[in-house]
Amino acid sequence: MFCPNCGNYNNINDNSNCLYCGSRLSNNNNVVDKSSVVLNVLSFFIPIIGIVLFFILKEKSPIKARKCGISAIIGVVSFIVLFIISNFFISKSMFSHINDTRKESLSLFSKEINHKITSKYYIDKINGKNKNCYTISELYDGNSNFQGSVSVKEDGSYLDIKMWINFDDVSIVVEYDNEVKISEEFFQDSMVNLICKD
Repeated sequence: MFCPNCGNYNNINDNSNCLYCGSRLSNNNNVVDKSSVVLNVLSFFIPIIGIVLFFILKEKSPIKARKCGISAIIGVVSFIVLFIISNFFISKSMFSHINDTRKESLSLFSKEINHKITSKYYIDKINGKNKNCYTISELYDGNSNFQGSVSVKEDGSYLDIKMWINFDDVSIVVEYDNEVKISEEFFQDSMVNLICKD
């Protein structure tokens, strides 16, 4: 018979004590205490049920109770691991989508600013101003959502244009060499040294 206290099987049939823990055995304890597949599966998928079953069955069916408790714990751990993994992939996918949208928006803005700065630079050069640094606000008459500056360095027949902008609290460097090239450099202090940085 099984011991109602520790759950170990005792190969005796009288009202003696358990050979393992010393608790009193009873002849009416001949009911087989074993694991239930149905209760284990239920405890795994709905851990709260497994916990309740553990406390209900731990006196009369300690083996069954222990298996329900273990299944409930495994279910909780599995849920937590699955939750972390799924959130990781969801976050990665969302970040990738946001990053693609950001790059697309920045690319369109870059082509526009490239045209504006080239025109502005040559007009100022003709008028004898010889400026080589313009704020983005200056190029857009103060109506731009971007902050930062564009530096122009003349070298032979081309302009090397570099722009530092603040985009969603992230500094992004956009470099030009006769055509649009985008390279992202992320800084913690995005508002520092944005104006006319060499």
